[in-house]
Amino acid sequence: MINIKFLPLITLLSACVTTTHQPVATPIETDTIGEVVAQLYTPIGAASSENLPPPDEFEQRLTHLTLENMKLRQEVMRLKEKLQPRPTHTLSTTTPKKKSIKASHAPNIQPETTLLAPDAPEVPTLAQIAPVTIKNDAYELAQKQFRQKNYQQVINMLRNADAGGDGSIMARKQMYLLLLSHQKLNNCQSVINIGQRLAGRFSGSHEAAEAQFMVGQCQWDIQQRDIAKDTWRKLIASQPNSSAAQRAKFAINQK
Repeated sequence: MINIKFLPLITLLSACVTTTHQPVATPIETDTIGEVVAQLYTPIGAASSENLPPPDEFEQRLTHLTLENMKLRQEVMRLKEKLQPRPTHTLSTTTPKKKSIKASHAPNIQPETTLLAPDAPEVPTLAQIAPVTIKNDAYELAQKQFRQKNYQQVINMLRNADAGGDGSIMARKQMYLLLLSHQKLNNCQSVINIGQRLAGRFSGSHEAAEAQFMVGQCQWDIQQRDIAKDTWRKLIASQPNSSAAQRAKFAINQK
């Protein structure tokens, strides 16, 4: 039994328990709970479709990725081709035997360049026409520059040799080397002027024949066709046995 003197205290405690403050959800908590509940009740298919891009944008992305894939495949194929070893061709080590020819009957050495068609007789080199027998430092230096294709340097070095100097063999060789340098640079007017002087000053020489042929070639190139043929005919008449005369005949027949 409850003691009657404690009855007021028990009644007071019961009233406190019934009036205890209940927790109330804040608006933020309510919104968060609502979102969670909405997600739980949203169908799986509907939720995933909201994150997908629009159909047009999806097609564009797919097309872009397809093109990038093709580019990468092509790059891989190109790199594979580079890495493949190339076949090597071994050259035969056997060399054909050369016939022994006496020095007096040795043929002319083939020239470095041609002025006409590939099947035409070729222009002899400087060493064939004007072999060096006299030592001259300036001429040897000019020859070295010519072999290195420094034609303008040769022209600057031999500028004073354009008239034949003292008429010596060395003067003739220097003048011809100067003429060749102008011809290499396509200075046709200089070739015509120096070539005509060389042909007159050293007539009958191999250099004179070559100079006449080059003069005719330059005259032809600057549209002086009839004059060029006359120059070649004079060459054929003056030195018919020279290689330059043979090329002149070929040029007249071809043109």
